[in-house]
Amino acid sequence: MLIKPNLILGLFLSLWLPWFALAVPHHDIEVRLDLENAAIDVRDTIKLSKDHASSLTFRLHPALQVRLVSDKATLIEIGQRSSVDDHGAHQTNTIIPRQYRVDLANGARQFTLHYRGSIAHALQSHGEEYARSFEQ
Repeated sequence: MLIKPNLILGLFLSLWLPWFALAVPHHDIEVRLDLENAAIDVRDTIKLSKDHASSLTFRLHPALQVRLVSDKATLIEIGQRSSVDDHGAHQTNTIIPRQYRVDLANGARQFTLHYRGSIAHALQSHGEEYARSFEQ
């Protein structure tokens, strides 16, 4: 019996594609940039599918002030990630993002975050460090 490749692909997509679609939150984002002051102001309304977990973890730049604009959720700052990379080396001049979690009340599937701040960093040259990694 010969099975057509299109049939196999169709079966695969019909079984797995809905799962991938459910796992991704939908963002409705309004962004204002102030280039003169290197500032950003964001209002992000996040909608979760009915099958999504009732909490969501995310990271933002530490210079941003975050505020939850929803009644049916709580915002918890978990902390900052370590400045030690995966190989145990301490990283210098590294921006360490803050980590947050939003917990939704029973039945709630949507919340809004408002975050803003000024993100201005001097340009960094990675060429010297990159070249050093090839030295023996």
